[in-house]
Amino acid sequence: MNTQRLIIIIGVLVILAFFGYSFFMKGDGVSSEISQSNTTTDEDILTLVETLKKISIDKSLFTSELFIGLQDFSVSLYPEQQGRPNPFALVGVDNNNLNQITPPKKTGQ
Repeated sequence: MNTQRLIIIIGVLVILAFFGYSFFMKGDGVSSEISQSNTTTDEDILTLVETLKKISIDKSLFTSELFIGLQDFSVSLYPEQQGRPNPFALVGVDNNNLNQITPPKKTGQ
């Protein structure tokens, strides 16, 4: 029985040592990788911004017959009846009858 406990304790210590080492010692490499990835992300964003600055739109598009001939097929949404005023109230009970309801009695244990 004592040897089993000793083996379990040693196993737990080895596992804790492994996770402690991987968390504390390898943390420096992870932070440098993150900073490098942030730098490349920043460069990518700046490149995209420069590309977007070069884009130009021909304003005659908005005065063309095709653009003016576009039709709006959007659907109008009408207000619908809302749900219950108190969704947690008992079913079949409205706000006027809330004061008349007696709470269920607790059973003593």
